[in-house]
Amino acid sequence: MKVAIVEDNEADSDLLEDLLRQYFLRENIKAEVTTYFSGSDFLAEWPLELDMVFLDIQMPGLDGIEVAKRVHETGEHTVIIFVTNNPQYAIQGYSVEALDYLLKPPTQAGIDRLLPRAIRRLVNDGRGRLTLRNNDGLFVIDLCDVDYIELKRRRLHVHSRNGVITCIGSLQDMEKRLPGTFFRCHSAFIVNLLAVEQLKEQDVVVKGTLIPISRHRRKEFLQALTSCIGDAL
Repeated sequence: MKVAIVEDNEADSDLLEDLLRQYFLRENIKAEVTTYFSGSDFLAEWPLELDMVFLDIQMPGLDGIEVAKRVHETGEHTVIIFVTNNPQYAIQGYSVEALDYLLKPPTQAGIDRLLPRAIRRLVNDGRGRLTLRNNDGLFVIDLCDVDYIELKRRRLHVHSRNGVITCIGSLQDMEKRLPGTFFRCHSAFIVNLLAVEQLKEQDVVVKGTLIPISRHRRKEFLQALTSCIGDAL
């Protein structure tokens, strides 16, 4: 999970970062937290692959509302949370679909109230994301980055552009969580049809990996593949 804090007051920024890290550590969520001390510094690096951003509303130069408008226009995957001394300012956040606001000084109780809601929005808002949990923490990945999922030694191995994430689960349960662009072509494999590179007699190539197609699944697999990507292969 990737989180940004945009806050011009260093003490407030440090406190919020510390509270967030405590929450992520307690909940065993793997997260990266990056801080920016002005809206212009943040936007100089935008667009970014962020899951959520905490925005101070009252900042010199570009205020939090203006920064949020830019995030809302081009970062539909990012959850916006305002940080403010005055909740009246946060009313403007409805125009950029902000999740909520956090009153200064931030408290652990405030973080505990907001973070579960923010994570639920990331998981349940239908924007094509998959959440996985293992001993290393909680992972939120874009479905478009998933190449295939393998069942091996009673563990699911999710192969993505950013590496392999291993977790406990079943392919049956995983199938229910995935859209129609994914297909179970074998008792041990689910593939992302959009990641298919080559079709062979008994196998399919997904990002350079040869994956078997069960004989009794082949016809249905070919129909799904054709429906998804046409006759490109």
